[in-house]
Amino acid sequence: VGIAQQIAISINNARSFRKLQLSEERYRELVQNANSIILRLDTEGHITFFNEFAQRFFNLSETETLGRHALDTLLSGENPLRASFTQWLDGILKNPEAFMNTQTEGYLKNGRHVWIAWTNRLIKDEQGDFTEILCIGNDITSLKLVEQEKRKLELELQRAQKMEAIGTLAGGVAHDLNNILSGLVSYPDLLLMKIPAESPL
Repeated sequence: VGIAQQIAISINNARSFRKLQLSEERYRELVQNANSIILRLDTEGHITFFNEFAQRFFNLSETETLGRHALDTLLSGENPLRASFTQWLDGILKNPEAFMNTQTEGYLKNGRHVWIAWTNRLIKDEQGDFTEILCIGNDITSLKLVEQEKRKLELELQRAQKMEAIGTLAGGVAHDLNNILSGLVSYPDLLLMKIPAESPL
C-alpha cells in the first residue's frame, strides 16, 4: 500500500510537471511569435528577456541585449531618450500606475524614425518586492504619420477657408466701393456737360 501510494504520487507529479512544461512551451511560443515588442527589465534597467519580434525590430540579437543595460543597447549613443529612460525607470518603481501606458518617439540604429506605444507592468516576487518590469510595445509609426498628414491637411484647409473668406470680403468691399466711385466719377461728367466750354471751372 505504501509503495502504491508513492507510485501514485510520482505519476501525479510527473503528469503535473508535463502539463507545466506544455503550458510554458505554449506561453513561450505565444510570446516569441507575437507581433509586439516584448521585453523584461530588472529594476536597474538590465534586459532579462527580449522576444524575436523585438530582435527584428531593433536589429539586435539576444546575445547583444540579454544581461546588458537598456542604455547600452536600445538607447545607445546620442539617443535623446536616454535622459527620459532614467526618469521613467525611477518613476515606474515609485508610481507604477502613472507609467502603465507611455509613448516614445525616437530613431532606430538604421535611422528610421519610430513611435512606440508601451504597456508597462511591474512583476513582484513571492515577498511582494518588485523584481522586473514587463514592457510590451507596439509600433504606431504609421498611425502617427497619418495623424500628422491629417493635421497638415486640416491646416491647409483652414488656410484655404481663410483665403476664401478674405477673397469674399475683398470682393464685397470692391463692389461697395465701386458703387460709391461710380457716383463720384459720373457726377463730375454730368456737371461738365452743363458748364460752358470757356468756363474756368
